[in-house]
Amino acid sequence: MASVAQVGAKLSAEYQAEIKGLHDTVVKLGYGGHCTHGQLFFMQFYDEADNACTSIVAEHTNGTIFHARNLDYGLPGLENITA
Repeated sequence: MASVAQVGAKLSAEYQAEIKGLHDTVVKLGYGGHCTHGQLFFMQFYDEADNACTSIVAEHTNGTIFHARNLDYGLPGLENITA
């Protein structure tokens, strides 16, 4: 079975940079010890492979766009994550 690193290495440079940017932000916000690069990759990949999340997009009368998302993960350890 391939590891997360092996699968990630086969993805486009843009996708890899997106995950790295997510992880860098998580670390800067002080949550780096709670979420690894591999976990972020898995959450992103899982979301794209099985998109069962609820999204709401709305526009305010002043033109501001609001985007809300409920992450409907049913996997152990991912049930109570709010992004």
